[in-house]
Amino acid sequence: SIELADQFESLGASFKVSFDLDRIYLSVYCLRDYIEQLLPILSEIINSPSFNEEPLERLKDRAIQKLQYNLSKSDTVSYRMITENLFGEDHYYGYNSKENMIAEISTQQIKTHFDRCLKDRLEFIFLAGGFKEELWNTLNVRFGKNTRIPLPELQWQDFNGQAEKEQRFP
Repeated sequence: SIELADQFESLGASFKVSFDLDRIYLSVYCLRDYIEQLLPILSEIINSPSFNEEPLERLKDRAIQKLQYNLSKSDTVSYRMITENLFGEDHYYGYNSKENMIAEISTQQIKTHFDRCLKDRLEFIFLAGGFKEELWNTLNVRFGKNTRIPLPELQWQDFNGQAEKEQRFP
């Protein structure tokens, strides 16, 4: 949304969403001084995203246009045929999107999918750069409850004389 983009921009930060067939990746780039101010925004995005109809309609239109374009390319058509024949058209690696499938997606279906497949499934948080250990405690309070499986803490690592920590959040 525009409001979300404005919030990130006002803090000199950027936010990117990417995905593959198995995972969704959220990447945030910001200065260390603003991470504490970004955490409530990230928590809202991860824990209680909004599913509005208007942006969904725009996304569906773009997805249909992209599908039409991609279907004009032989590598896309061959990839779709290979995966369908290899995995079967009912397998999530083998099924192929069609225009009508995209057009019929509803906000309720997305909400249901989020609740069933994504909610409380945060797997990793990676931090890079200099930061204080207290940030780990803050991250654990905000995001530690977002996993269904307890994940062990990993040990401190020292890179270039800077103590850093990698952690999976229980």
